[in-house]
Amino acid sequence: MLFSIPVSHSRIFGLDLLRAGAILTVMLSHTSGYLPAAWAPAYLTLQWDGVGNFFVLSGFLIGGILLKTLEKQPASRAVLLDFWNRRWLRTLPPYLLVLFISFAIAIARHEKEATWYNFFKYAVFSQNLRKPHPAPFGEAWSLSIEEWF
Repeated sequence: MLFSIPVSHSRIFGLDLLRAGAILTVMLSHTSGYLPAAWAPAYLTLQWDGVGNFFVLSGFLIGGILLKTLEKQPASRAVLLDFWNRRWLRTLPPYLLVLFISFAIAIARHEKEATWYNFFKYAVFSQNLRKPHPAPFGEAWSLSIEEWF
């Protein structure tokens, strides 16, 4: 088994392939300034396809985990709170760490939008409820949408 790769049987190859495609399209859109201008219509379209795929994949996977949880035990407030607490304990610590680092760098650079008010908006995923998300952590706009929906 020199050249074997352990594979988790709980993973779905097709979904991993969609995730890889979404990653590539988002990366392509973020590097669009380095690409020929003639390609702009293609990579601008791909950008939204990649983000849309992430939304669909997240909904499918999180919804599937929730349905499996509810198959094992009847739905109750305690079961749903436990589900969301486990999800948030896995995702919030790294998010808040990156958020803190991003704001620390922005404060050190004297960026105008690096305020505690904006930090709070990002911490509670409300940065784009009224108007487009403020800097310095603009990449997090899609995370707030995922958390709300």
